[in-house]
Amino acid sequence: MTDLTIPAQPHHLEAERIRLDILRRQTPAQKLLALKGLQRTAIKLKRDMVRSEHPEMSEEEIKSTVRDWVLYGSV
Repeated sequence: MTDLTIPAQPHHLEAERIRLDILRRQTPAQKLLALKGLQRTAIKLKRDMVRSEHPEMSEEEIKSTVRDWVLYGSV
């Protein structure tokens, strides 16, 4: 069996170290702001996906479907 994992490269490890350092230095308010941005992006992507997969749905149905996904993690 062949191992298909890609070994970590020194520059990847350095980039990860820098990323973690930045995250550790953030205030709780900055982390919350970043989380809210990620949440908005996820909701927009889900709304666009539902709209493309179900063009027959009204905007209200799409909104309800996305709301259920956010609240219950399914749909």
